[in-house]
Amino acid sequence: MYFFSNFPSQAIAFLPFILSLPIGSCADDGLDLETSTSDGPTSDKSAGIGVQFKTDAILFRKGSRDCHEQSAFASQKKMVARRGSGQSWALTADTQKDTDVLDAEYIIDGRVVKIGSGDAGKAAAAIATDLAAWDSSTKKNRNSFNIDQSTCNRWTITTPDAGKDFEDIHWSPSVTAPLPLEAISDLFAKNTANQAHALLPEVKGRGMRCHVSRWMISVTKDFFQSSPNGISSTAVNDDVLGFFSLVVSYAKAAKSFNVDESPKMPITIIPRTDFTTIFAQVKGVVPGDLYDLVKVLACYKNNGTNVVIDTAYCSGTVQAPVTGTKMDKQSFTFNSSSDCQPQSLRVSDWIRGIQGWTVPDGLTTLDKLMDSSVGGLGTALEKLHGTSTRAVPLFEFRNLQNAKSGDFETRVKGYEQAVTAYHNAHLNVPRQIVKRVDAKYSYIKRAGSNAKACARKTSATINSARVTSTPASTPAPSCKLQKADPDSGIKGPFCVCESSTFPILSSNLATATGPDASCAYSTMPGSTAVVKITTTSLGPATTNIAICQVCTPQGVNQDSCTTIPNCAPEKAAVTVQAGTKPVHVGTLTGTALYSTVSSALESLCPTVSQTTSMTKCSETDTVSIEKIPYVDQDTLEHGKLDITVKSSQYNVTSLRDAMIHSAALTAQHSATGKNCYDANYQINPYRKRSILDWIRESTGLKAARDKPLLESKKINICTAGDFAGVQYFSKFWRTAAQPGATDYLDANLAFEKSGGDFACDFLTDLMDALVIVAPEFAEENVVLGENIKAICDDSG
Repeated sequence: MYFFSNFPSQAIAFLPFILSLPIGSCADDGLDLETSTSDGPTSDKSAGIGVQFKTDAILFRKGSRDCHEQSAFASQKKMVARRGSGQSWALTADTQKDTDVLDAEYIIDGRVVKIGSGDAGKAAAAIATDLAAWDSSTKKNRNSFNIDQSTCNRWTITTPDAGKDFEDIHWSPSVTAPLPLEAISDLFAKNTANQAHALLPEVKGRGMRCHVSRWMISVTKDFFQSSPNGISSTAVNDDVLGFFSLVVSYAKAAKSFNVDESPKMPITIIPRTDFTTIFAQVKGVVPGDLYDLVKVLACYKNNGTNVVIDTAYCSGTVQAPVTGTKMDKQSFTFNSSSDCQPQSLRVSDWIRGIQGWTVPDGLTTLDKLMDSSVGGLGTALEKLHGTSTRAVPLFEFRNLQNAKSGDFETRVKGYEQAVTAYHNAHLNVPRQIVKRVDAKYSYIKRAGSNAKACARKTSATINSARVTSTPASTPAPSCKLQKADPDSGIKGPFCVCESSTFPILSSNLATATGPDASCAYSTMPGSTAVVKITTTSLGPATTNIAICQVCTPQGVNQDSCTTIPNCAPEKAAVTVQAGTKPVHVGTLTGTALYSTVSSALESLCPTVSQTTSMTKCSETDTVSIEKIPYVDQDTLEHGKLDITVKSSQYNVTSLRDAMIHSAALTAQHSATGKNCYDANYQINPYRKRSILDWIRESTGLKAARDKPLLESKKINICTAGDFAGVQYFSKFWRTAAQPGATDYLDANLAFEKSGGDFACDFLTDLMDALVIVAPEFAEENVVLGENIKAICDDSG
């Protein structure tokens, strides 16, 4: 991860006040510009933490009069007097308003300091020791030194004067670390509620924070009261709230910036990963036009723990806001030096560019004119600390409480603990309820670099006054026809489109033009959840390209699988199997059958409470459902449905939940269509006896009831598949000792009275249901609907 952060420098005239601040004031409320470099994240993408301590109480002035402004600017972030050489920390310099002067800063290099290693606290202690050994006054011996790679050497110290105790100097800390968007949502909420947190500005007198943090807008569930774009307040997840807290805050803070300002300054949390990459983490659950959604969310503002209409942007009520035109006119504008035209970016173009997969996003490109802080690390992601493989964006947290050198170690350990706590709380991706349409980086557009030298501190600039985006065009997929090959276990033809399999477009191969005409897809059919349905039986092997396996059935619902050589699936895959032996479920169908099966499996399968071994469902217990109607020899009877789990294993509760829901959906959708029928049965009406019947019996005559007229009745009853199996193949399953699913759940249904034929026609509808309803199966944004195949197994 990245180690630099930026805190505003104070003008030199204000230096006497920095060291002794009255209650309620903020040493870091200034809006001067600092600059970050873009060295990148950790090399192995593991979670790192970087910290910067900066002060303008120690100033360096260039010694050469021939040193130009750009040369002085290029001296920033370079090591000063070789202090920290070869260590995980260093003394460096940063820019401020006076172009001849640099501020002193100590940095802890987050590219090498990993979260959980203990190295961050050790580096902070080493910095404090170095500061104590370094006489930073203007009266020190040999008050002249070099800055690495600077063309303006030598440099001298101009502040402080002799006698200033280094222990009294205040330093402005900032932290850079990877965090999940749920944590960002929580930090925005804590900021709004003025709750103390290590990664937020200090809560000052009267329980309030610095002015700069008050620009931050905490988007809560109440911002979705009107269900914009179909997202209800009850369905929206914390990661989505975190993303929109960032976007809405930056959008509303858009204004005209001077040459020494940056879009980062109104917000204390800076996304160092670009917005387009961050959006990819939630895109699958954000339907519709992104800018239209942001306009609705901009209608609200925080009022304590409540939300009210922001009348500057909208009218109407919180339940039914009416969007205005202010956001349409809002822009980020950078006023550079006098010889260049201002560079401007409309908020609407910025947000539409994010949805159009423009990388870097427009705001990141614009900020390159200033200091390359916002989105400066591009598409960088780092994995959460520990065993998680979830990769999250990097953020910088600035305007934190000032520190003295004696506080460095304690502060740094506190920052690391705060980050670690968020990592532990969000190891898995929040459950998704909407199919991810497309989160592949192959569709990302790369913005060209047509920059000209104009801005004071960089040679980069955006290409035009407005950054616009055009819809990303998706080329037709490359598809080939795979013909039937019984010897290889391929019983019917299908299409292979970019490593995914789909049904053929023409069932009459003899009339198709060319060998691949039956696979001439114009677009990838994933958006309509079209899947290939393969029918297998005992004996022949079947090939599953999506998971790189060839499997031969060895018994009912049992397979012997081997890995396909040189096959590398890009992401995790899920298979769902439905057994074809019919099991009577009577009138227990639809959502009632789904709820019955899911509740039974939840009682049989415990949640994960340990990580030393895989968790399993009970394979000896049975859940019985009584009073299931069936017809036996024209008579309506009742039996029971038994639900059991024959085999299972899983390592996180979210996977257990996903497999339970998918198995329940499989049972629900199998008991439909051709697997339901009308059954006739007869009943005796048992009419009430009359007085005449009693007379007949007393005289030996037969009563009318002795020869009843049976009444015919009709009932619609269904059968379901006897087996619902769900197998999850993690992204790294191929490294296991034996090929196969890393997590699986095999649920069985049994009824005393079963029989007849079974149809597999329900599987396409099942896929649609799984895509829309089922949660995510994996930690790395692998949604169930993206990599799923259904197999109607005729092995029964």
